[in-house]
Amino acid sequence: MPVISPAGEVDDPTPFIRRDSAMVVFGLAGTRKLAYQKLEAAGNLVSALGIQEILDVGPEFGHPTTVNGIRVKRNGTAAS
Repeated sequence: MPVISPAGEVDDPTPFIRRDSAMVVFGLAGTRKLAYQKLEAAGNLVSALGIQEILDVGPEFGHPTTVNGIRVKRNGTAAS
């Protein structure tokens, strides 16, 4: 289920209407690997939601470069 998160939000955020549509997959390597498998199995769900980019945050595990044609951008490890 998608969750809106203020993780990394700036003090004066760009209005939603002017933002690119992106989703973030973060967590431990095993959790993210499972998330990518589920997203891949969901077919065109991500693109149907208008998502243009997937941001990957967490320990390295060899993340996919795309999921059903949507680019996955590696952003490193989240601060603990």
